[in-house]
Amino acid sequence: IGLASALALFLNAPRIGHTDAFLGQNELGTEPAKHIIDPKWVDETVSLSEVFRPPDECKTLPAYQFEEVEHSNLGKKGPHKGPEGYVIKARDLVGAGNIERLGRTVWVVINSTGNRYIPASAKDNKMNGRFASVTLIKNDELAFKMSFYDSKWRKLTMPSVAITFFDLDSSKGYTMVEALEIGGFAEKYVAQDSQLKITTLPNGRTRFKAAEEGTGKDNPKNFMHLSTLQRKRSITLMYKNVSEFSGRLVTGDGIGRGYRQFDFVLMPTVKCARIERVPHDALDKFPPLPLDDLLYRPPMQTVAFEDGYPQYFNAWLKKKYDKVREGDVIATVKVGDETREIKSKSNGTVIKKQDLKPGDRVDFKLATMNIAVV
Repeated sequence: IGLASALALFLNAPRIGHTDAFLGQNELGTEPAKHIIDPKWVDETVSLSEVFRPPDECKTLPAYQFEEVEHSNLGKKGPHKGPEGYVIKARDLVGAGNIERLGRTVWVVINSTGNRYIPASAKDNKMNGRFASVTLIKNDELAFKMSFYDSKWRKLTMPSVAITFFDLDSSKGYTMVEALEIGGFAEKYVAQDSQLKITTLPNGRTRFKAAEEGTGKDNPKNFMHLSTLQRKRSITLMYKNVSEFSGRLVTGDGIGRGYRQFDFVLMPTVKCARIERVPHDALDKFPPLPLDDLLYRPPMQTVAFEDGYPQYFNAWLKKKYDKVREGDVIATVKVGDETREIKSKSNGTVIKKQDLKPGDRVDFKLATMNIAVV
């Protein structure tokens, strides 16, 4: 079907049973924290147990990277003209073990299903780095439906899909409190010491409501590398065998017109992000906005990476357009005191490289850790 047909409205997705997961140190790995902490963020008040490594299963969990907004007219409030809806192009980074799905394009369509939505700034309903964002004014709500389509605009049933909402907090004085009301998920992941108030509603949905004040300075910039505070204000929901689901974003009353921004990705971030303890006065610097991810088209193209961290770039051993064979070393990085080799996974040509220089912290500069494409 075409874009206009794909933007049809939908009211409510059925709810299924779900599992709760409150993640502490054990669920995020058992490797000693001293091997994964960056000393520059540490002072005598920081516990090493507050720094985590993602579990191995994250390599097979669903992950869809947003690439661009194709159309933005949520609730017919603009900034684009034409059909109602918010259409985002995404790419399957994992394939969930199915090589035919790896790298495929998925169109994510978000429709407003209510009549109350007023954007704080319609032009800010867009990509914000690698996050997708929607804005609301005070005392506002966005009832929404999210649907999935393949590259030919055929409705998809997703075997599994994860969505993470970030930075649920409140304006000063706990006036414009942000909340998400949603159902139909199979599992939810929140930090064990989450700053969200979680309530089961009479309609079967779950409300995740901010319980602490926040500012723009503590907003995440890299969806796969969070501070402990950023993780406490985020929620990951896992859906199984869905073609669509629905929910509601809500803001409380406050002073002035108000501006609240909700950021989200189709990644299992709360479970799988790299996590570090960061002093509160450094949150606006941690980590910097990451470089754009290297896009590739499997199975003919492969990526080279090393997932250990903190990871510092050491040296390039291959240049762009160099011919390589499987096992050739493309670059080296430092993880702790160890120098690790990043090797090509296939025969071919180095067609893309990240802009990394000796000493760069790779896990800060990148979201996904792919440094080259062959």
